[in-house]
Amino acid sequence: MFSVRALNILYVQLVRPILEYSTVWNPYLVGHIDRLESIQNRFIRLIGLQLGFEYRNVPIDDLRVQFNLEPLHSRRIVHDLLFLKKLICSVIDAPDLLELLDFRASRHLRHPQLFARRHYTTQYLFHSDFPHLRRLANNLTRHLDFFNMSCDAFN
Repeated sequence: MFSVRALNILYVQLVRPILEYSTVWNPYLVGHIDRLESIQNRFIRLIGLQLGFEYRNVPIDDLRVQFNLEPLHSRRIVHDLLFLKKLICSVIDAPDLLELLDFRASRHLRHPQLFARRHYTTQYLFHSDFPHLRRLANNLTRHLDFFNMSCDAFN
């Protein structure tokens, strides 16, 4: 039998990076998000079996907290925001990518969005990487200040 700690380390180091892949790849269909999350849930059930639970009665939410396994969708949002912050702070030196962000020229109290809104003719374009990053940042501009947060943590 494997130790629970060893299984957790193997999952976090070998499996989860494959499921998260990169900032560019971010599923938007609920079925795809659920399918990825089900892989992590199966792993949590495996841990539960090692701890003596029956497969169907494993307290997934409790074990997720105990082993610090945040939902993959939440982790992708955090990674996307970190990528955006690094790009804005020039920790990632990519002026061509920074140009794609399409900053608003002015911000008013009625429209505090950081990035301009665009209309996209297809769902593929709407959910692609930079429109996704812009929407994510615009939804959080009341909670996060991308310009006044310290960039030292990202170096």
